Amino acid sequence: MRPLYLLLLIPILFSGCKKSSDDPSANPVSTYFIQATVEGKIYKFDGKNSKASNDITGNTQTTNYFSVGGSNDEEVTYIQFTTIGGLTGKPATLPIFYSIFKKNRFEIYDKNTNFYNYNNPVSVGTCNVTRVDNHEVEGTFNFDAYDNSNKMISVKNGSFKLKFTF
Repeated sequence: MRPLYLLLLIPILFSGCKKSSDDPSANPVSTYFIQATVEGKIYKFDGKNSKASNDITGNTQTTNYFSVGGSNDEEVTYIQFTTIGGLTGKPATLPIFYSIFKKNRFEIYDKNTNFYNYNNPVSVGTCNVTRVDNHEVEGTFNFDAYDNSNKMISVKNGSFKLKFTF
């Protein structure tokens, strides 16, 4: 009789168990991201591998800048841009003077308009910061980048919502 009770108890014991995928708090979805369209394909980088940084110190090594970057390790993709001019706590439109897009392990497109030539930087795109506070930043962007054979790609319809890293 005892084995029969044990057999009846087993389904009851396991009926209350949840898989971790059934519990939304076990796999939280990040609200932070970077995304853009390149050659008709949408690339999305989640917040865990993405960051935004801002420097308005204007030290001798660099000028004021705002930078956004993200990676997707599964697809071996990467995106980053840096602007001339840092954020001051207000929405702003900033020219992008450095950009990079790694399409895959073997195709890398970048554009560096002479990173340390602040007197005459050339813009390769635009970043529009639409919301910024002490903790988060949101906006849109677009830029052009080139591979080693000077083939250009356009990164379009870019958007981001990120936590600041300091």
